[in-house]
Amino acid sequence: MHEKKLVYQKYPRKPVLAIYNLIDKIKFKLNIKPTGKLVIVSASDSTHFKSLIQFIKSVQYYERGSQTVIYDLGMTKEETDIIRRDYPFVSLRVFDYTRYPWYFNVKIEAGRFAWKPVIILKVLSEFRLSTIWFDAGCKLTQPLYRIRDIINKEGFYSPIVLPGAIKDWVHPQFVEFLNASNKIINNASFNGAMIAINYNHAKATKFVNKWTACALEEKCWVPSNSSKKNHRWQTITSAIKYIQCFLPYPPLAEVSRSDGGGQRVLM
Repeated sequence: MHEKKLVYQKYPRKPVLAIYNLIDKIKFKLNIKPTGKLVIVSASDSTHFKSLIQFIKSVQYYERGSQTVIYDLGMTKEETDIIRRDYPFVSLRVFDYTRYPWYFNVKIEAGRFAWKPVIILKVLSEFRLSTIWFDAGCKLTQPLYRIRDIINKEGFYSPIVLPGAIKDWVHPQFVEFLNASNKIINNASFNGAMIAINYNHAKATKFVNKWTACALEEKCWVPSNSSKKNHRWQTITSAIKYIQCFLPYPPLAEVSRSDGGGQRVLM
């Protein structure tokens, strides 16, 4: 319990966060440009197309100067045509499932989200810039001033999920495969909807490489008899790999959900 307090004591509380959010909104109204280039990346199939459009619109409003990459995980031609026509600032790519293991198939358990670290690593390698992943169900509610500051200093940012710990959502075979100690699995897990990486931070890029390597290895990513009921593929693997690369945690924040089912990052 004492160890958890050492980890969590760095998290800003809600009154402080409210002040930070207000400052960022004032900066935006004053047209103060954020420092540091970013690549914003997401991915979607047809099931999340409407949410994806909402996300793209929020990026267009709050982060117009950032490069935006969207991976097509299985959208229709009509849907991709809408993105190309209405949002020309978006770089739209097709995810090539033929190059990856069977469990990447988004039609089966959402591909177990194995495509997520692969996409993040692809974008980092291509652009060589700090990169922020957002799930298609996310929506920006302000510019990303503070996220830039955090990853410039710490290398990494992601919301955590509280209450609960990694051990509550991890398959025993996975813990054994990664040789994850009790100290590690007693930590909080990441939400996974938003992950920010500083390309120039060695530990951050090491984490993404190790996370991707796990995604590409069936024994690592898909333990026998694992399912959503006993194993959260992307959030658990990212948390364990991160802790193994990064201890101690940099300052993170709890996750908040917006009304209507979309996810909003409480920063």
